[in-house]
Amino acid sequence: MNEPTVDRPRGDRWIFGAGYLGLRVAETWLSQGYATHIVTRSPDKARRWAEQGFVTHVADIRKDGDLPWNADIDAVLWAVGFDRTVGTTIEQVQVDGLRHVLSSLSRAGHKARIWVQISTTGVYGDCAGDWVDESTPCSPQRASGVAALEAERLVAESPVIEASVALRLAGIYGPNRVPNLQQLRNRQPIEADPTGWLNLIHVADAVGAIEAAVTHPVGKRAATYVISDGNPVVRRAYYNCVAERFELPSPIFEPPAIGSSKAARGMGSKRANSQLFWQTYNAQPLYPTYEQGLAASY
Repeated sequence: MNEPTVDRPRGDRWIFGAGYLGLRVAETWLSQGYATHIVTRSPDKARRWAEQGFVTHVADIRKDGDLPWNADIDAVLWAVGFDRTVGTTIEQVQVDGLRHVLSSLSRAGHKARIWVQISTTGVYGDCAGDWVDESTPCSPQRASGVAALEAERLVAESPVIEASVALRLAGIYGPNRVPNLQQLRNRQPIEADPTGWLNLIHVADAVGAIEAAVTHPVGKRAATYVISDGNPVVRRAYYNCVAERFELPSPIFEPPAIGSSKAARGMGSKRANSQLFWQTYNAQPLYPTYEQGLAASY
């Protein structure tokens, strides 16, 4: 008996980093009919996701190895996070791991039509409250920002990628993810400057930005965009709002210990201008303010 013909989109899509953001993109692509590949170190996750219809591959990108790339690769999303508990540096994951994946794609003799690289506004470092956009010089002060900037370069220069888009995301929030909510609930101090600026993006808008970049390429070999809701907020105002929404006491702040991993992040301040992306793709955020985003998430 012949199998029924299934009208599927052309080309497969691959995801490295199926976390809070990446898994939502994977679910979107699968619902659109794409053969959606997820690469993970966890056999348990691979089995669970395979049962949901994903094509899963168990691999450790920290080690150079081959992946079963297919010839028709429509899109790749790199949204790999950093797990501090695994005993490796962020450079080994975000930079060396990326090199390994690109090398495996080269050895397979294939190319990706579009590669979306999830980066961070941390590539700018602290800007003393100034606005930053795509033209602002990068000066990362944390290891994560240094690694993200080098990863952007590797992708932009890779000969196995036909076109790439680096998305420098602001802080992602949404359902089951509110920065420092547990500290507020536990009455623990938030190690940050309450007068500094926060830049945020709802996870649904981050997914939408990825979809736009994949679906409507703008004809550049390598493009870079800042992604935020466009409405920076002072930390004290944001955390006061969160405390009110969850009926918690007002936040307590204290400066991070000098030289700690939280110091550069918690004491930094900049305002992200994302107008170029939304104008280029003729789009706008679903949640242009964090108040709207929180209201829709809880």
